[in-house]
Amino acid sequence: MSEEKREKIEFQFIMNYKAYRLKMVVTRLAMMLVAAGGLSAVGLKSLVLGIILPIMAVFIGVVAIIVSYGNEQTYTVYNTRIVIKKRGNDKRVSVPMDDIVSVRYSSAFYEKRFATGTLTISTENEKGKKKKYKLKHIFNARPAVEYLNAAVSERSECNAKDSR
Repeated sequence: MSEEKREKIEFQFIMNYKAYRLKMVVTRLAMMLVAAGGLSAVGLKSLVLGIILPIMAVFIGVVAIIVSYGNEQTYTVYNTRIVIKKRGNDKRVSVPMDDIVSVRYSSAFYEKRFATGTLTISTENEKGKKKKYKLKHIFNARPAVEYLNAAVSERSECNAKDSR
């Protein structure tokens, strides 16, 4: 493949940070144990509820850990498209840069502690069909967001000049 035809990788994110996974598992375990401990205090009023509610809290916490552990994603931003892939799934989604309408980055209160956030990419194709792609727990996505927003605004300025 010649150098001119190769796509340039602008940004790449691969969710394989074991330290982050460990922190999130420990955080979810701590939240689960606090909830179970708090709910066990109901046992002072009703012994049955004091046993059932903590068991339910532990079950929900374990399910949350299992679901989040298998929901890791990767993304690669090229100069012409973005490729998104979920862990354990061979299917990849390729989004052309021309289809991107907006890019947003937000952090929930529990994500700020780990310097992560959610990257939301809104697209619209030629037929007018809109779609949103959400990538959760992304480390340092601000440079990618700035790059994509600059590309979107540059494209919209070019389209505005062409329509005149």
